[in-house]
Amino acid sequence: MDVARKEIQELLQRTPPPIANTGSGSKGELKVISIVGFGGSGKTRLAKQVYEDVDHQFDQRAWVSVAKKNVNEVLEALLDDMSLEMVSANQSTSVQHINNGANITQKLKSFLDKRRYLIVIDDVRSTEDWETLENAFPDSDVDSRIIVTTTSQPVAARCSFPNGHVYKMSTLCGKDSDNLFFGALTGQHSSAVKKDLSTAVKICDGLPIALIGSAKSLKGTTLNQDECQEAIHKLSAKKEGINDTLRRLHWVLMNKYSGVTSYGARTCLLYFHMFPYNIQTKRKFLTRRWLAEELVERDDTNCSDLDAASKYLKILSDSNIIRSMQASNNDTVKSCRLPGTMHEFISRHSRSQNFVTFLCHGNNKPADPNNVRRLSLHGGAAESKMCIEGVHVSLLRTLAVSGRACEVIMDFSQYELLRVLDLKECDYQINKEKLKGICKLVMLKYLGLPGSIVEVPRDIVDLLNLETLDLGDTQTVKVYGEVINLPRLKHLLGKFRLSTSDTPGRHIPKDSTLETLSGFVTNQSAAFAKLMVHMKQLRKVKMWCDFNADKGDVKHLSSAIQGFILKGSSDPIDVGRSLSIDVRDCKVQFLESLQAPGRLTKLKLFGELDKVPEFITGLAGITELCLSSTTLRSEREISRQ
Repeated sequence: MDVARKEIQELLQRTPPPIANTGSGSKGELKVISIVGFGGSGKTRLAKQVYEDVDHQFDQRAWVSVAKKNVNEVLEALLDDMSLEMVSANQSTSVQHINNGANITQKLKSFLDKRRYLIVIDDVRSTEDWETLENAFPDSDVDSRIIVTTTSQPVAARCSFPNGHVYKMSTLCGKDSDNLFFGALTGQHSSAVKKDLSTAVKICDGLPIALIGSAKSLKGTTLNQDECQEAIHKLSAKKEGINDTLRRLHWVLMNKYSGVTSYGARTCLLYFHMFPYNIQTKRKFLTRRWLAEELVERDDTNCSDLDAASKYLKILSDSNIIRSMQASNNDTVKSCRLPGTMHEFISRHSRSQNFVTFLCHGNNKPADPNNVRRLSLHGGAAESKMCIEGVHVSLLRTLAVSGRACEVIMDFSQYELLRVLDLKECDYQINKEKLKGICKLVMLKYLGLPGSIVEVPRDIVDLLNLETLDLGDTQTVKVYGEVINLPRLKHLLGKFRLSTSDTPGRHIPKDSTLETLSGFVTNQSAAFAKLMVHMKQLRKVKMWCDFNADKGDVKHLSSAIQGFILKGSSDPIDVGRSLSIDVRDCKVQFLESLQAPGRLTKLKLFGELDKVPEFITGLAGITELCLSSTTLRSEREISRQ
């Protein structure tokens, strides 16, 4: 914790005084440093070490834990801690002073006024508690500091507002995890044993409490593969005979799970059992699957379906239950995963409720074939027909297949009620007949097809409930106009082109529900560009300009882009609109012909540009601009030549 200790200690230092006639520096305001992170990540230990290191820097210090206390009890505990410290310093007059007077808040304010103090409040759980507590702490311009530890991101942000600092705990790296685990385990271990133990270390995912707890559970045992598997099992299962550290870990995990008061968010949390613990999941992929499963409840009629699903993800992110692996500019989660121990815990609950059946590696048979509703097959599990033996496959709602699969699994005629079919990671050559079988799954709402697909048949017109069609972007897929006319299709994803045999006017949608068109390839047919005008709900567009596109095709494309940009001007301010254009293979330059005004939230341009297109400067609402693979040069580079 050396680096973290140093960073917190620097935040506790006095603010440099203002320098005369320069305006630099500021007055010594009270500042709140919030240390936020998952339970057991070392927040309290870090705060304790810093608290002990800076003893001489403050006139008064106090430490209190909020756990199992109401606000008044917290304030009383602070007074008691101060009284003990002052008695040991022979300040009896001050003790008498704070024990007299009106209410406890006034006592604290009166005593702390004009003193430079450091107070640590451990385990703050709600913004309401903090809003009551903060009234007891005076700001006397003497650089006082408060350290708060919490597992909630919103609580941390509220405590440190407006001029404090939020410090987010990070988990241990691989080397430090090994050092902590094997240091707690003690003794010499062969390389074979260490290899068996490496799985347990990985599941702990850099969380100190899990590393120490699992190591302690193995002390005094004859280490072999079975013992190592038992250690992993103990991480998520509350069993007799476990040590205090693991018992606390179980309490942390259960507290996190039960703390999700939203039934919908808790259900979506169980859905993470569909994926291996070390897999990052993209936000939009995840939320679209939740929507297809009808796990999301909309409590606001003005909120879109994706926004409602994103709220659940935000609830889980704010509680540090999920780990954000990539965030956008506004801190929205773009990809995430569950920490290893939390994944084990959630998977156990998911299995106990028969919510998800996850099969991987040698585990090829469901524990309860009569209660399989969501089936996730990974790591070769789909190579054997054992994974569906005894399963009422006609009742399956979700089927996700990764890796190679046997013929029995890929018989789609047996899945009558399927809502979600995800084959994007499936290593299986799906021929036209198989695709036609998929097109008969009339209940299907989400369809992800593998990269080996080269054409989507016209039979897709039968998927009247389809909301998301994901074709991947490894190669260009030919689609027919029927896909545009699907009445509920909102997201058409991948890299696709409209068949040149289709006449665009024949497929003009009356009330298109498409929100995402990402993305189409314009080659010798400008059909998609012509159809865009009629897609009133479009919010995200991605396009590739093929090298075969001529001036006529590009003219239609330019007109469609212009219409999309201009349409944004009439959108509400909070509606996001994204446009991505790839002209790297295009022989015809047309971006300079685009004109403002218009409105976009995100704009991405890929390809040769001698200068930034003028229409960009006239766009309103831009929060993200990406120019990639361009030939743009800075003024400095030009002046050198």
